[in-house]
Parts: sequence; structure tokens; C-alpha cells
Amino acid sequence: PPSLPKTRTPLEYLKRLVVEDPQTHQVIKPPLFCFRLRIELQVLIKIKSYGQ
Repeated sequence: PPSLPKTRTPLEYLKRLVVEDPQTHQVIKPPLFCFRLRIELQVLIKIKSYGQ
């Protein structure tokens, strides 16, 4: 996309945005990336809850 800087690939952009907090070990993600991960996490949580 033209909005992204040419010097930064989308993967590098995500790597920069996905940062793990060393204090709480929580991963801080951008909203759009979160939206996709939220769906995947919901599936994983459902599988875990059904497994237990």
C-alpha cells in the first residue's frame, strides 16, 4: 500500500508494533492485528475450554 513507507515492509511494521512488555510479559498489538488474533485466540480458548 502507498501509505506504508517504502523502507519498511509490512512484516517489519508488524514486528515493530507487536511488542512484548518485559514487566508483565503481555504482548502489545496494534488494533488491526489484534482483530485477527482475537478471532484465533477465541478459537484456541474454546478448544482449551472444551478440552478441560
